[in-house]
Amino acid sequence: MEDAATTADANGVLHLPPRSTIREVAALRDALLGMINQGGHVVVDCSAVEQSDLSVVQMIIAARRTTHGDELALSVILPPLGPMADQIRACGLEHEFEELRNT
Repeated sequence: MEDAATTADANGVLHLPPRSTIREVAALRDALLGMINQGGHVVVDCSAVEQSDLSVVQMIIAARRTTHGDELALSVILPPLGPMADQIRACGLEHEFEELRNT
């Protein structure tokens, strides 16, 4: 699955694009839901994100909560420094991201 907004690879990794904002969130959500519906482990890779907003952060939290307790797993690759981590901290949501705890 590939379009201007996102790429998902055969290994279950959704690579978020450099610009991951409300303009891209619908395509990101569709790609992520498709991967979740296939089952197995899904990874959301945020390492290329240069611009983000709360809509994408909310999408990741919702997906993680949806898969929690199922036979599915959702992991996030999230650099501790960068625009997405800054957005998460600014909103006080770092408790939702084990990747940011103790950083």
